[in-house]
Amino acid sequence: MDPPINMETITHTYKVINEESLRADLHWQNDSPTIDGNGHPIALILHGGGLVIGAKEIIPYARIRYLIRVGFLVVILNYRLCPQVSAFEGPITHSKDCLIWAIQNADSLLAQTDAADGYRVDSEKVVVMGHSGGGGLALTMPNQSDLPVQISAVLDFYGSKYLDHPSYNEPHP
Repeated sequence: MDPPINMETITHTYKVINEESLRADLHWQNDSPTIDGNGHPIALILHGGGLVIGAKEIIPYARIRYLIRVGFLVVILNYRLCPQVSAFEGPITHSKDCLIWAIQNADSLLAQTDAADGYRVDSEKVVVMGHSGGGGLALTMPNQSDLPVQISAVLDFYGSKYLDHPSYNEPHP
């Protein structure tokens, strides 16, 4: 059995669009190890649901717990869903915006929180992961031209790929 962890969580708005607040959860554990002594890297997790359903709350607790235990600051976001917006206007853009927000603000947000006593974020080290639609989103992140850092790793759990394949565009018999 895994040892218990003292997970801390805060929720913040990372973007407001037409009076709709898009929110992200930040999860951490104060006494988790740093990977190289320079602070805790960021793990951005993108929920599944084919970009049309889902929310940050469906990410399995075990995944969050594992990443925290090995030293990551875990960031999980909600994004506007299709078809109310296009995949580019919603999930792709919001994922990028949330990552930029986390890179620029996580350290200062945690510094204002008593529960994050001495916790430091290494915003130069970022991994992105997701399953299903979130995995497909994760695969788009390294190609975003205006990210302030290079993505260190992408973990794609059965994400959507090859969207230009005829099966996505031609009627089924």
